[in-house]
Amino acid sequence: MFIKYAAAFLLLFFSFSGASINAGEKDTFQLQIRELTLSIIESYGNIVESSRKISIAVLDFETISQEPDRRDLGRAVSEMVVTEFVNNRFFRVVERKQLEKIMNELELDIARAAQPENSSRLGKLLGADAVVIGSLSEIAESFYINIRMVDVESGEAMAAASSKFKMKKTSLLMRSAAGKENIRDRIQYNLDALDIAIHNYSYLRSPEQRRVIWPGSLKSLVPEYLDRIPDPHKGKWKYDPDTGQVKNSAYPEVIPTTVYPKMGPIYKAINEAQVKIGLRKLEMGVNMYMAETGSFPEKLEDLSEYHMMEMPDPGSGRWEYDSKTGKVSHSKKK
Repeated sequence: MFIKYAAAFLLLFFSFSGASINAGEKDTFQLQIRELTLSIIESYGNIVESSRKISIAVLDFETISQEPDRRDLGRAVSEMVVTEFVNNRFFRVVERKQLEKIMNELELDIARAAQPENSSRLGKLLGADAVVIGSLSEIAESFYINIRMVDVESGEAMAAASSKFKMKKTSLLMRSAAGKENIRDRIQYNLDALDIAIHNYSYLRSPEQRRVIWPGSLKSLVPEYLDRIPDPHKGKWKYDPDTGQVKNSAYPEVIPTTVYPKMGPIYKAINEAQVKIGLRKLEMGVNMYMAETGSFPEKLEDLSEYHMMEMPDPGSGRWEYDSKTGKVSHSKKK
């Protein structure tokens, strides 16, 4: 079942991203959001089968609180949910600008858009298969998150999940709800989504080359690893294809919060061994050619299958050859 594969992929993603998101409290809260998202995916997957990407629209969560500075907290939570779905490459998330445009045309606020008949209508106009809606309720010192995935065709809630947590007023997420750190927080979520996609690209391609392969550009991630490049909000994304590192030009101090197995040293050792074996094969081939013809070949390509079955892979460098001396070397292994 296609969605179940998506759930398995997200579960694998958890194992790579268990490091701190920021500190303590936010890390726990982020994990709760991921668990809720996974629960939604699994529940929806038990009902719906599909051989294509599932298109979803995620509405801003309605915040139910007596405190006026909590009004943006629901939007911050929905941004986190969007990030989790974007990280899962089996889903396509409708652009927020497109979503807001349709809501404005229908004159729907968050509360009315969350009603089943309206969310179904909204999803159809957006070309989505399902709409994710939710609420954030503050009761005493606790918050309750409720998330539902509404099927556009039937208008029924196909999956639901809920969670309870406590949040201190000094937490980063709470301060972002008051508008002080909102942009920075969104940049952090989108930066993490980019970083995860970059490493997924690398982990799938590196084993074949026996070296770390990073995408040549962020555009290489679309559409297989991301449906779109996340909004930088401010500045622009700065990406280094030699290291796989990405930053935001306006907030260079914000760095990805996920931690991955360090595969570089492993691939480096494999690559070095591969180069040594390749050099020995080439030297043997050149010596055989010399013994047979009395001279060194003009170029390595002159070696036939008799001298060498196939040209060894130089990995991240190239083979260098001196036809006068018959010496073979590697561009990166002098």
